[in-house]
Amino acid sequence: MALRRRIPTSAARQSLSIDYLATVHDLVYPALTKWKNIGLQLKLPAYELDAIAQSGEDLGDHLRDTLKKWLKRDAPTPTIKALVDALKSSPVGESRLACDVEDTIHSLPNPTP
Repeated sequence: MALRRRIPTSAARQSLSIDYLATVHDLVYPALTKWKNIGLQLKLPAYELDAIAQSGEDLGDHLRDTLKKWLKRDAPTPTIKALVDALKSSPVGESRLACDVEDTIHSLPNPTP
């Protein structure tokens, strides 16, 4: 079993920008059926998530649009910690994925636009 590297507190609080959309989407994609719960845990308003749900797109697009709204907002600032906490929350229940996201995003040199 591989040893898990923990992100130092300063790195966990690193803000994420819209430049990370493709990377974050790819990392969180295994939980795409839980896109709405992820959005709620990221503190996105229910009405915005309802609008995404009614867009007629597929689940991958719903997840992308949810992450896009989250990464574009100013407050609260999107952070690695917020994403990891959302994935670990009981409504989402993706602790293993959260650890993978944490490890991977910490090692990224530059965002993927």
